[in-house]
Amino acid sequence: MEKLYSCRCSSCRELNNKTDQDFNLTDEELNYILHLIFDRDFDTLNDIERTLFNHTRTFLDQAVDKAFQLTVEENKEFIEQLKYNNAVFAAFKTHRQQNDLAALLIDEEGRPRSFDAFRKAAEPVIGAYNNTWLQTEYNAAVKSARTAEIFLRYQKDKDIYPNVKWLPSVSPDPRISHMVYYNQVRSVDDPWWKNHYPGCVWNCKCDTRATKEAITHVGDSPVAESVPDTVSPGLDRNPAFSKAIFSDTHPYIAEADKTAKKAVKRFLEKETENGTE
Repeated sequence: MEKLYSCRCSSCRELNNKTDQDFNLTDEELNYILHLIFDRDFDTLNDIERTLFNHTRTFLDQAVDKAFQLTVEENKEFIEQLKYNNAVFAAFKTHRQQNDLAALLIDEEGRPRSFDAFRKAAEPVIGAYNNTWLQTEYNAAVKSARTAEIFLRYQKDKDIYPNVKWLPSVSPDPRISHMVYYNQVRSVDDPWWKNHYPGCVWNCKCDTRATKEAITHVGDSPVAESVPDTVSPGLDRNPAFSKAIFSDTHPYIAEADKTAKKAVKRFLEKETENGTE
């Protein structure tokens, strides 16, 4: 995840250093989770730990609520679908995290760790999943939810503004991946937008604008195919069309094995039955 989420440009560093959110687990939550795994009172392979799940899901849902400005009641079903997919993402992430933690019960020489040693070994894993990476995921969720809202507006107003223009990044030192799209104008209804949009690369700071300007591009042509990293795993589908902040190409989901998929399915079915979805 470190490689996927990393961006060393100054604006990304500033974004990830400035936040009004405290992403850390409380000491009480942390002790509960670690004891649950250390005491083997929880099946990390076949279940989903609720505290970790709620921690991720709550922040992602807050991101949707923060970003989505269209009439909530009118778009209630759409927002609910975004949040359901937040739950799917959070469940897969939790399964991966809890098994990464369980692997630390044994040290490098194959001996069981004491609880204190286990807690110390777990600190960087907990910090990465529940602070560093979650902060990046939260920022991406805010950006994606805003993108979803914007493209819904574009569809609604396309009789007045039939096209969409890709605006350059506002980053002081932008990456090259989206420069090929700068100032291109496409129809609102061009299917190209389903897989390309500002935010389809982690920490992207490009934008779009509805316009009456003439179309300059249709579909993939004439875009240079040699340009690398124009989309990122997990962000390769426009949320306005997919109704999901993160796609199933994200490593949490794409790299999950059958056991993880079954655990997530069972967990979410129980959530739905209990009326928590």
